[in-house]
Amino acid sequence: MRLTTYRTPAPTPFALLDRMLAETAGSGAVATAPFAYDLVHTGDDRYRLELPVVGFAEAELEIEAKGDTLTVRGRPAARSEGETVVHAGIQRQPFERTFSLAEHVQVQAARLERGLLVLDLVREVPEALKPRTIAIGA
Repeated sequence: MRLTTYRTPAPTPFALLDRMLAETAGSGAVATAPFAYDLVHTGDDRYRLELPVVGFAEAELEIEAKGDTLTVRGRPAARSEGETVVHAGIQRQPFERTFSLAEHVQVQAARLERGLLVLDLVREVPEALKPRTIAIGA
């Protein structure tokens, strides 16, 4: 996933989605299920990334932000001794998903909500890099 700003008119949501999918297709993400996630624009320079993690406890999930790479891993705990699964319909297999973040995009918070891992992302451009208006005059 690459979050970028554009100097030309803003792209349509579908064009942005197509670009993100193209970028993640070659990211080397390892997953046993289809790569499902939602990216929601929540305000100026703010986004929410939602990943389904049904059946995973907080302690079984790991989120790592390193440079412009965001990695989410899930490692399910072993079942209690003596338990036998009669029907395994819920996929609780290890997974790793990797996203490419644009410059100055940071993970602000993470939480579990209704079987989703929700990551709040914010783009914080340093003041020195923001455009500024120069007044003409004496």
